[in-house]
Amino acid sequence: MRPFKCLEGPGKHWCHVPYPYDINRDISADLTDLEYDLMFVWKDATDYGINMWNGVYYRLSEDDGILTGELLEMDMDLLSAPPPKGELRPLRPQDLHESDPASHWLPRIVIE
Repeated sequence: MRPFKCLEGPGKHWCHVPYPYDINRDISADLTDLEYDLMFVWKDATDYGINMWNGVYYRLSEDDGILTGELLEMDMDLLSAPPPKGELRPLRPQDLHESDPASHWLPRIVIE
C-alpha cells in the first residue's frame, strides 16, 4: 500500500489521494482540475487500511475570490486504471454522489 498523508479528525481520518494521471492543472476556465487535486479517502480512526470505496470529492465554486467545496462521495476504484489517452477528466456526474454532511468532520472546504 502506498503511503497516504492523512488528516486526523474525531473518529475519521481524511487521507489525500494525489491524482495519478495527466491533468492540465489549469483553472482559468473552471475549477475541475483543482477538484481532482483535492480528492481524499476517509477511514475510521481505528482502521488500519484504506478502502478506496470511501472516496471524497469536493465540487468547487467561486464567489468573490473565495473557493468553497461541497463534499460528494465516490468510489475511488474508478481511478484504478488510467483513462483513455487524451481523456483528462474521466469522472462523470453519475460517479459523484451527494453525502450527508453531518456524517463527516470536513463537510466542506473553504479556500480564501
